[in-house]
Amino acid sequence: MLSKDGKPAPPGELGEIVVSELLNEGMPLLRYKMRDLGYSSSEICPCGRSLPFLKSVEGREIDCIMTP
Repeated sequence: MLSKDGKPAPPGELGEIVVSELLNEGMPLLRYKMRDLGYSSSEICPCGRSLPFLKSVEGREIDCIMTP
């Protein structure tokens, strides 16, 4: 989650969801901005992974499609 200033949003604060494809061996640290908004959580996933936990998705930052 990123806040409006581009820094990591703390748990419980609305932020933009960004994802990384961890299985891509060529560029594993590339982050994709999805334009979705949501809340992160400080909870730990029951599977035991230590990655950030997504609490909820609240909507989209922009709800339109631009075509040429």
